[in-house]
Amino acid sequence: MRKYVILCLIILLTACTSSSSSSSGPSNKNWQTGTDGLKMNFLADNPPNEVLSSQEFNVIVEYANKGTYSMGANDAKFYLTGYDPAILFGGDPSKEADSEIGAMGGKNQYNTEGSQAAYVKWKTDVDLRGVPDVDSFNQDLTLTACYKYVTKANPLVCLDPLEYELVSAGECNFDVQDLGTSQGAPIAVSNINLKTTGKKAYFEIHFQNKGKGIPFLPSKSLNNCFNSLSLSDINMIKLKTISVSGKPFTSNCQPSNEIRLINGKGFAVCEMEIAAESYYKGVMEIEIEYNYRDTLSKSITVINVDR
Repeated sequence: MRKYVILCLIILLTACTSSSSSSSGPSNKNWQTGTDGLKMNFLADNPPNEVLSSQEFNVIVEYANKGTYSMGANDAKFYLTGYDPAILFGGDPSKEADSEIGAMGGKNQYNTEGSQAAYVKWKTDVDLRGVPDVDSFNQDLTLTACYKYVTKANPLVCLDPLEYELVSAGECNFDVQDLGTSQGAPIAVSNINLKTTGKKAYFEIHFQNKGKGIPFLPSKSLNNCFNSLSLSDINMIKLKTISVSGKPFTSNCQPSNEIRLINGKGFAVCEMEIAAESYYKGVMEIEIEYNYRDTLSKSITVINVDR
């Protein structure tokens, strides 16, 4: 009888362990991190390192959304430039990818990896009629990707209108928590300094470009972004929402709209009324929007086999 009871307990414990380990709920992993937005790379051997003058070849780029913002259809553009148009692509100095750029979901608590890979493709032959006596030479293929993106941060803040009152019954033991150093986007909310004076709170919110590309104004078109941007367009982001506990105060920020990043960094100072008689904790929502331009290059060698 004792052996039977022990056997039943073992079976019960095994069943409980199996059930708890097979949970299909949301991931506990911190998915709201990282500095990637749209990631891309040339597919292996497309283009090849060496191209013969008598052959046609493909340029294929693999891309995916690895950040937290879900991109809509046609929120990205891809361009190929840098080559001699007299030799490649039939005289066209730039080639936009003609593939349909569909919607790409971002990371979330159920999907911590981002979107599945997709592809854009170009095809060209080699025309050496203008340089018939050259044995070989290099050509650069520069890929430019421009896309719309949004950074969201939701730190926990503690607001205390009686911070400097010695008779206060309670007080904040922190200013800002759960910000992190990145939020799953190339532009990060890097730091927040909080000061309270009576019924007002002042947030000094710092932003940083942690990606490898360049942000530019969201009001600018993505079309021909490889050569259509001026100095006044680049290194600019836009405040979309600043709020605490659902109460926005974006208009009380300086600047309240567009922020210039100098050496990749910028900030805004925002003022908020504290409508409370004692300290409380609230969720802060920070949302910024921008367009982002990334580039990638590969050099190929064209070999003249028709001499």
